[in-house]
Amino acid sequence: MVKIGILGGTYDPIHQGHISLAHHVYHNLNINTILFVPAADPPHKQNKIITPVHHRLEMVSLAIAGYPYFELSRVDIDREGPHYSVDMIRILRGKYNRSHNSRAGYLTVENTFFILGADSLIDLPTWHKPNHLLELCQLAVVNRTDYKPDLAQLTQILPELPKKIHWVSTPTLSISATDLRKKLAVGADVGDELTDSVKMYILEHGLYQKACSISYHPPGMFE
Repeated sequence: MVKIGILGGTYDPIHQGHISLAHHVYHNLNINTILFVPAADPPHKQNKIITPVHHRLEMVSLAIAGYPYFELSRVDIDREGPHYSVDMIRILRGKYNRSHNSRAGYLTVENTFFILGADSLIDLPTWHKPNHLLELCQLAVVNRTDYKPDLAQLTQILPELPKKIHWVSTPTLSISATDLRKKLAVGADVGDELTDSVKMYILEHGLYQKACSISYHPPGMFE
């Protein structure tokens, strides 16, 4: 049975922390494909700036090139808002299943894994229709030493939660897209935190040079 992992994020820019996390989920849960799902442009909000979507899409495409088990998904980009995770997963499953003729390749609640951090798990009860989200997928939850979810408390609100969690341990990579944007804005060295292809794209298009933007951070998505 095929297994699909869904890794959403602003990807402003996509960095090696995203790639490393995806690799660990892929290997730990025997996933067939990890779908990178860039978040759509959010509504205008004061002091919330995000790089135009065509740049973010291209950077993701460049960063995951060469990995046959990574794919770029436009499912969040190509749909109307509001952009809730529960709707994204429902739409993604529908699109995937319509494009596959073999029932063995269909996405169901058992083989759809939504990837999120322990910090997002803590906030899950505040999301839009969290119980419905749990009816659509499994949760691949990445352990974080600085966040310790109270599962007993969460289960009181979301009774089905314990059955859906699959813990994934990853090495700690302290890479922040916010810090990267600050470094890029002043021409500081970002080392190997970005792939060479993404570095070149940023340089060619002059991204992050005018000011340090503060990226919108969608619920349940990695920065």
